[in-house]
Amino acid sequence: YVVTVTDKYGCSAQDNVAIAVTTAPTFSLAATDVSCFGGDNGSVTVSPLSGSAPFTYQNNSNGFQASETFDGLIAGLYEVQVMDANGCESAPQTAIVSEADPMFAFAYQTYDAPVSGNCGGLSGAIELYFEGGVAPHSFLWSNGSTDQNPTNLPDGYYEVVITDANGCETYASSDIYDSQGSAPLEASGVAAILANGFNISCNGGNNGSVDLTITGGTAPYTYNWSNGATTEDVQNLAAGLHSVTVTDQNNCTAVAEFNLVAPAPITVNAGSDALTYYGYAAEQCATLHGWASGGNGAVSLLWSNNATTASTTVCPTSPTTYTLTATDAAGCQATDEVLVYATDVRCGNGKKNDKVLICVNTKNNPHTICVSANAVPAHLAKGDYLGNCVSNARFAQEAELTQAVIELNAYPNPFSSSSTINLNMSVTSDVQLQLYDVNGKLVQRLFAGLAEAGVNYQFDVEGEDLPAGLYMCRLVSGSQTANIKLVLTK
Repeated sequence: YVVTVTDKYGCSAQDNVAIAVTTAPTFSLAATDVSCFGGDNGSVTVSPLSGSAPFTYQNNSNGFQASETFDGLIAGLYEVQVMDANGCESAPQTAIVSEADPMFAFAYQTYDAPVSGNCGGLSGAIELYFEGGVAPHSFLWSNGSTDQNPTNLPDGYYEVVITDANGCETYASSDIYDSQGSAPLEASGVAAILANGFNISCNGGNNGSVDLTITGGTAPYTYNWSNGATTEDVQNLAAGLHSVTVTDQNNCTAVAEFNLVAPAPITVNAGSDALTYYGYAAEQCATLHGWASGGNGAVSLLWSNNATTASTTVCPTSPTTYTLTATDAAGCQATDEVLVYATDVRCGNGKKNDKVLICVNTKNNPHTICVSANAVPAHLAKGDYLGNCVSNARFAQEAELTQAVIELNAYPNPFSSSSTINLNMSVTSDVQLQLYDVNGKLVQRLFAGLAEAGVNYQFDVEGEDLPAGLYMCRLVSGSQTANIKLVLTK
């Protein structure tokens, strides 16, 4: 613009004035739709494109604000303006905030025809109709089903939550009544508990039982047990795993298993066989030592001589078998036997019979004599032995017997720490092998049992806890006896 000024005398002057025109700010809009129908989480964000910062923003003439985002909006039209730092206002623009279609659902009962062999299947069903929301949709029924249209339902009340892709939910419900079909076939039961928590009274017994319970399915039922039984409940079962397959009228099946437990077996041991000499007080009795373990609860012992302790002393006058019976709390029993071979070594004149038979064990002329009991220890110390001499028992200094009867020797002999007794029988028989000291006292029972013909047996004599001196190892086989001397040096 040019400005001219003229005074009253006609004098004038000019000047130029420039006026700049500022354009209104421009902007763009971005709308975020409401997630669920009827919600208020929509928003509009303004992005200035021109104008002088800073900017303020106005929505639907509700006053300008510093934030470029308007949130918490429901679905609708929103008129937005921008004002820049010069106070220039933009032309209004309109943003549209949309929302998903409203979700609507309802459910109703339908009926499935019963299907033969559809085991455990119930015929009640629900059909669900829904619309709206954002696909895909998910379903969660109150019985845990995630199907849109659940089937095989028993009578009852059912609710469903329908959720769309935005997390929006709606609900529906339906009753099921007068449904057809049967509940799933199931088999369960209880194994009888007997004494001390076991299902079987005695190890190896068969008094176990199972009470079976059947639910669901369609009667009548058939039963097939693993032991061949075809009844619902079973008895006379042994320990172990037992199974049953139950089949209903529709040929549906259910299986149940039961593990029956028995106590450990009773182990009873009456100890080693013993050798006694009737008529010689020092050797005419033997102490038997028995024991028992296992079983069902506490175990009691009873010897055939009526002793009820683990150990009992017996003094038979002839070979006698003693039986040890172990009985547990459930009445289960086990037995073991021990033989006490009693040899009658009495001798003497008249009715007294108060002396003792001794076999004088000379190399070339073994012979039997009758001596007083006081003289016996000295004879035993020399290698003689109690009882009659055995005609076919010959002994050398090395104590090796005739091959036709037995072989018996010791090596090393003399010994300082241990010696090994070697035994070989020509005929299978029960034998006793015992170690005596010089006074005729039994020191150790090395073996009692069956020795098979032709088998070489070895038994160790440990001298660590024995005093140095002369010892006698005696072998008894039936009516035959044999001795070898052992010398322990330290």
